Amino acid sequence: MKPRVYVETSVVSYLTAQPSRDIVIAGRQQVTREWWAMAAARFELVIAGFRHLANAVVRPRIDAACRDAGFEPPVICTPEELMEVPDDGRRSDRG
Repeated sequence: MKPRVYVETSVVSYLTAQPSRDIVIAGRQQVTREWWAMAAARFELVIAGFRHLANAVVRPRIDAACRDAGFEPPVICTPEELMEVPDDGRRSDRG
């Protein structure tokens, strides 16, 4: 069974938007496109609410609530954090 990844709507926006002139946003768009190209084969993709979950205030509360209920909390991260970088510094999805 593939690991389930909850994809927040802004990730989908990065994927479908015209390339941004803002270098930070353009970089996120590119990483998102690279990740998306390999994601469907590796993960079960589900749309979810990232902005409300992946922040420094809410995230510890989510972790604590999960652990208090006897569950291991989910990993909440960005596409950049899901990109694997081998020892040579190149992304593994680029060969």
